[in-house]
Amino acid sequence: MDGIERIDRKLVLLIEIGIIDAVMFQRLEGAGCEQKAKAAEIVRIGVIGALSWALWSGLEESMSSARVTIKDFRAKVREAANAPSSDYDLSPDVKLHLPEWRVLRPAAVLVGVAEGARGPEVILTRRSSALRHHPGQIAFPGGKVDGGDADVVAAALREAREEIGLPGAAVDVFAQLAPHETVTGFSVTPVVAEVGDFAPMIETSEVEEMFTVPLAFLLEPSHYHVRARRWRGAERRFYVIPYGPYYIWGATARMLRQIADIVA
Repeated sequence: MDGIERIDRKLVLLIEIGIIDAVMFQRLEGAGCEQKAKAAEIVRIGVIGALSWALWSGLEESMSSARVTIKDFRAKVREAANAPSSDYDLSPDVKLHLPEWRVLRPAAVLVGVAEGARGPEVILTRRSSALRHHPGQIAFPGGKVDGGDADVVAAALREAREEIGLPGAAVDVFAQLAPHETVTGFSVTPVVAEVGDFAPMIETSEVEEMFTVPLAFLLEPSHYHVRARRWRGAERRFYVIPYGPYYIWGATARMLRQIADIVA
């Protein structure tokens, strides 16, 4: 089956999904404007994510020669000078609503890139829905730096081992990006590494799922969209990356965009 035929079949499926969504939306006839707006946004983002995935999965075979290799990716990331990023890069006024006295807590995430069937792929997780903070969100393996961690690299490796069973022997760290500041008070250092073969062991109390996204998909600027929410009385704008059933947003999407800008 060629790429165009697969796209056609997936578009048929999307049309069917759209009809179902339209019926569900009609059931909100008596709902308020805010509920309808939220429902419309959910439907639209879902279709964008499914369409992006459909088009990409249909075209990726024909684009194999254009994919970035891990070797090229390593070289570009290691040589790049990157500025710090933050959750409020798209909405600088948000920082005015944060206390001046707040002290950022150090944290680290592992941006793991592994060779897969679709070329280089980035390892991501879906956080457990039982967690108190950020339940169900898409994230890199990672967390806060503990007292026993020698540095941010050690913290990222420890968290990846705890969350997805990634052994240190399977990880080749080759870069650290400038820290990313979150509105929740963390200074997060992305630790970029090449990951070899390993057997994932998911810590279900923290992670519901581990999955991968093609690196080439994440390096394409057109796959990044900007959304907005009200936060502490101000409009906060942020990146989102719809990918099939996954909705990547917030700090994770911002750090991925930083990488895309570096490699471009």
